Amino acid sequence: MKGTCQLTGLHGAFVNAHIIPKALTKPSVKGNYFIQTRRGERPSRRWSSWYDKRLVTRAGENILEGLDAWAIATLRKNLLIWSGWGDRVSIRELLDEVPGTYLGIRALTGVDGLRLRLFLLSLLWRAAVSARQEFSEIALSGDDIERLRMMIVTGNADPLCFYPAILTQLSTRGPSHNQTPIPDTKVIPATAQNPERTLQTYRFYFDGLIVHMLRPPSDGEAALPLGPMIVGHCPDLLLSAVSYETSLQQLELEAAIFETDFA
Repeated sequence: MKGTCQLTGLHGAFVNAHIIPKALTKPSVKGNYFIQTRRGERPSRRWSSWYDKRLVTRAGENILEGLDAWAIATLRKNLLIWSGWGDRVSIRELLDEVPGTYLGIRALTGVDGLRLRLFLLSLLWRAAVSARQEFSEIALSGDDIERLRMMIVTGNADPLCFYPAILTQLSTRGPSHNQTPIPDTKVIPATAQNPERTLQTYRFYFDGLIVHMLRPPSDGEAALPLGPMIVGHCPDLLLSAVSYETSLQQLELEAAIFETDFA
C-alpha cells in the first residue's frame, strides 16, 4: 500500500511501524502471551505490540528506528527498563530511599537528555497521529502535532516547555505487560520553595518505566521549577522510583489478569 508518509511528507510504500518499539513491549519469555490493558475495555492476551500500517514510509521509519535503537540501548544501559536488568529483581540499592516508604529518588548523569526527550516526543507523536483505536485518548491539536513532527524530523528537542517529560521507574521487577497511553494527572509534592501541584499529563508505560508528558494547560512555565526532573533540562536527571508491589501499575495489572482469566 502506498501513500504519503505522515512524518516526512514523502510519497512511497507504507511499512508497519510500531507505536511503541517492539523491544519494549514483548513478553518476558519468547512465545508467551502478555496482558494488554486499556482503560474502559476488557483486557486481552497479545503476542505482539501495536503497529500502524499507514503511518510512515521507509523514509519515516528510518528516522523512528534511529531514535528507537539509541533509546532502547540507553534505557537498558542505565537500568531504566526491566530488559536491561539481567538477573536482577530490584535496583533499590541505586536509590536514595524515602524512610518508611517504598519510594525513592534516583539520580543519573551522562545521559543525553535532549536525545531521550526527542525519543519520548516521537512516542507522543506516533500515538497522536495513529488511527488505531487503542490510542484514541491521545488527542493533540493539529498545530501541536505539526510542531512535534518538525521537532522529530529536524532533531530539535527545544523548547523544553513543550510537552516536558517526567520519569518514574518501577524499582522491583513485575510481570511483563502492555498498557495503552492515557490522559492522567501527576501530583508533585510540596517543597520548601513550591507548593504541591497537580499536573495534567499523558501517561505512557513500557517495560517498568512510566513517562508522564505534561499537557496543556499544565505544561510551560509550570514545569520549569521541576529542574532536573524534566528530561533534557540539564546533564543530570532525577527520577522518582516506586516498588512494583506498591505501585498503581501493579493494582491495575492484577485487575486486568483477573478479568482476562475469569471473564
